[in-house]
Amino acid sequence: MLKYFPKPYEEELFYSIVARYHFHGADIFKENTMKDLFKSTGMFLRFESISQHIKHLVDKVKLFSDSYTIDYFLDKHTMLPFVKAFKTKKWYENVLSKLNDEEVIKFNSTLYSSKKGDVKSKEHLYYCTECLKEQHQLYGEGYWNRLNQIPGVFVCIKHQVPLIKHPVNIVKIKNHNFIYPNPKNKHSHEVYFETKLMGELISIAQDIDYLLHKDFSSFSKEYYLEKYETLLKVNGIGYPMLKRHRRLSELIQDHYSPTLLEMLNSSFLINDRTSWIKYVLGEGGIYNCHPIRHILVMRCLCGTAKNFFEKEYAYEPFGKGPWICMNRLADHYLQKCVEKVEVSVHSLNREVQGDFVCSCGFVYRLREWEQNPLEVPYFNNRIMQKGHVWEREFNKLLSNQLTQKEIALRTNFSTNTIRKILDDREKITINISKQEKLVIGQRKKTLQYKQEWIKLRNEYPNYTRASLNILNRAAYAWLNKYDKSWLEEHSPSSLSGKNMSKKSVEEYHKEDLSYVEEAKKVIHEWEKYEEIRGKLIRKTYAAVSTILASYNKLAVKQNYPLLVGYISTLEESVQDFQKRRVRHQLDTRFKGKVVTLSEMIDSAGVKVAIKNGVGNIKEYVEKLVRDHNNENFILQEEKHGMNK
Repeated sequence: MLKYFPKPYEEELFYSIVARYHFHGADIFKENTMKDLFKSTGMFLRFESISQHIKHLVDKVKLFSDSYTIDYFLDKHTMLPFVKAFKTKKWYENVLSKLNDEEVIKFNSTLYSSKKGDVKSKEHLYYCTECLKEQHQLYGEGYWNRLNQIPGVFVCIKHQVPLIKHPVNIVKIKNHNFIYPNPKNKHSHEVYFETKLMGELISIAQDIDYLLHKDFSSFSKEYYLEKYETLLKVNGIGYPMLKRHRRLSELIQDHYSPTLLEMLNSSFLINDRTSWIKYVLGEGGIYNCHPIRHILVMRCLCGTAKNFFEKEYAYEPFGKGPWICMNRLADHYLQKCVEKVEVSVHSLNREVQGDFVCSCGFVYRLREWEQNPLEVPYFNNRIMQKGHVWEREFNKLLSNQLTQKEIALRTNFSTNTIRKILDDREKITINISKQEKLVIGQRKKTLQYKQEWIKLRNEYPNYTRASLNILNRAAYAWLNKYDKSWLEEHSPSSLSGKNMSKKSVEEYHKEDLSYVEEAKKVIHEWEKYEEIRGKLIRKTYAAVSTILASYNKLAVKQNYPLLVGYISTLEESVQDFQKRRVRHQLDTRFKGKVVTLSEMIDSAGVKVAIKNGVGNIKEYVEKLVRDHNNENFILQEEKHGMNK
């Protein structure tokens, strides 16, 4: 049990609290202090770290104050509140989980990114000489301020003087004893920053202090992306999107001095697409961007981190509405009644444009640099939609039999434009008529296919929908597209997902016998199937089973031995099918005609088989062609003799 624990000072670093406990005690050995507080002599405490045994410490010191909790030390005496806003909620929950489980955690590798080229974490302790004097006057001792140890803080925001760096590198020299600030020790020569750099450093330190004390919860990546995108647009560098990286790079380099960017290890080349700028422009990199670099971007785009988090920004390239309506045929012409503007980017030149949408339906377009539509030359080219009010009033002008010239004066259009509007209306009427004819044609065709489908259902009542589809693919495809509900209502129930339970041997045998009987009908009507498909089909197990049900269902052949045996007696080999194809071509395409051998080979699709010398296909084709041509020569001679 601890008999004493120092009361933490406001803004005191956790490392500093442990260091004061050590110096207040009688023991000069660091290891004994670590054992007293953390139950471990071998641990290494960094000023960016929370001890992996903080839970053990809290259990010991809570007798001195109920406020001494894990959350208290994290929120009041570490850098965690500064970092938390730029991390995911899951990351923070993981940190708390590890601390409560007393697992080893090194915040120096998780608080900030360890990527090469990132903002460097401090390896030395920093202090303000003026603050240290005040601490000794108030408390009789000094302590390390947590703000001063955050990367990017090189000045005291209270006294606005440069911080002094302690000479001992406590990261690399791990066996060094605790370091305690003492105003009598002169550790460094006086540091001097030029006026501009000093102002930049003070501003950045103030932003860090703001985030440290606001203790924000985690923000979503969408929050950052949307706000950055809005601010890019507000600053005039949002478009074109392909130039955002370069324009933001130029803006940052113009805003900050090269010395500052170098101090923060954030220098970059404007044309370097791989620089850290990419992290604030893409969804995948928001949480990979160092908090200091977020601050650099925020200050550049909206002045301060406080402005970024507390102000709402809207991209309004055309100012605030309402805007005037340019509908000459409306009773509110030139009145400020347009409440809506749709901002977009031109598809070709990538410039910002706005479509001003009035409730009367009239829509006109302005470019980003245009504020007054009355000053836009050739404004009629900017009218996107005329709207229902304009069309109604235009029809009234036509009904009153005004001439095209009179209508042109009323609408501020040329007579050629009025003539074109009337021609376009006539074309629309014609197109509507064509569309109506198309709809009538679709209805007629749908009715025809419905009749064909009903006929198939009546002829083959036991067929599945897959089998019926094979018999008339055109009807199935058309009805599935244009009247799917009717097709579902007039089709066999889908077998998908049914009969998933394991069948018995008897059930398979019964099903096998049934399929054999159906297969006999299929083989008997094979020529009819080929006629429906419009091509020859090779007689195989796969082809027959596809017509019967579906090949996937009958693919496990051991379940249907009778069906397999029956089809095997009728199955065509590849060569037999090729020969049948040759005969079919001679009986159909070349019927009554003389054909060359090469024509026959190409038409029957047996060129590869002949080239590879498969079987006797070549001799077979040559014989059939020769017999076919001889027969046609005889017929032609007989016909010629009869004509004489």
